[in-house]
Amino acid sequence: MSKYTINIGLANPVRGTDNSVEQTLLEALKDIRGVRDVAVKTSYSERTVVIDFDVIYGSLNRLSDALEQDCVAVHDNDAGQGFLIGHNAHAWGEFNIDYFLFTFKE
Repeated sequence: MSKYTINIGLANPVRGTDNSVEQTLLEALKDIRGVRDVAVKTSYSERTVVIDFDVIYGSLNRLSDALEQDCVAVHDNDAGQGFLIGHNAHAWGEFNIDYFLFTFKE
């Protein structure tokens, strides 16, 4: 199992359109390493890129900003804890595992 799983929503609240999967992956690869699995899934509210990986190499705040997201959700699989990371994470409240997507779950 990977150390981390990240959820990156594709809806872009600034432009009012979706970011592309390709753009999202290109930005994510600037900040993470050891990618083990990638999926595109639909959450309760939007299409989401889900990535299992091992190392946070850069800044997930930078990733959130680059994709014009309020925040991204990250789950530390070893610790069993999740976090919302980004300039507007506070507006989303606490991390809620019920809304988090994993590559291996339906």
